[in-house]
Amino acid sequence: MTPSQTYAAVRRRLLDLASTMDAATQAKPVPALPGWSVRDTYAHLAGMCTDVLDQRLTGMPNHEWTAGQLAERAPLSFVDVCAEWEKRGPGIDMVLAAPGNERSALMVQDAWQHEQDVRGALGLPGDRNAETCAWMAGFTLTHLARRWPEGLPAVRAVAGGIDRTLGEGAPAATLRTDVYELARLTLGRRSRAQILALDWEGDPRPMLDHLHAFTLAEVELAE
Repeated sequence: MTPSQTYAAVRRRLLDLASTMDAATQAKPVPALPGWSVRDTYAHLAGMCTDVLDQRLTGMPNHEWTAGQLAERAPLSFVDVCAEWEKRGPGIDMVLAAPGNERSALMVQDAWQHEQDVRGALGLPGDRNAETCAWMAGFTLTHLARRWPEGLPAVRAVAGGIDRTLGEGAPAATLRTDVYELARLTLGRRSRAQILALDWEGDPRPMLDHLHAFTLAEVELAE
């Protein structure tokens, strides 16, 4: 699927899931997002959609920005939060379908990763579509490769059809895993212990801090 189609599919799945939630489910904490509930995660997704379409987002969103998204929607019902995303979401589909949308593709990564965060919080299996997972993993690996520190030993990642080396020279460590796991860990959705427990050839510990785009999970995450 294209990024536009993927974003639309993630939105549809999450909105369908939202329609089944009672208040207790909406209030469940999301272990991948310390301090956030399931409802907060939906408020962020709706907020990101609106902020991008209304050109309120000029750089990478930080903690203060996302806290503002949640605060703005705190007075709203969960139904209204979902209705906002459902109404504005097709606008993002159009943005993603337009030429030169590379920056906007971050929206796809954000939505898909948060879908897995929510599903993990609810004890539901994640989206293991191989094509989607490979796109997510490849997207983050490209970002990590661009900022790989000069002189740091290289790391190779092999998963499904992906075979990427981060850094220059012969890899000091090689990871063999599946594309879902690679997509999650490279964003920071695994704990240090979980990453080290994977199938490694060589010692990844000296490079571990550069193998993920965001801070590693504080607890072990199932999805």
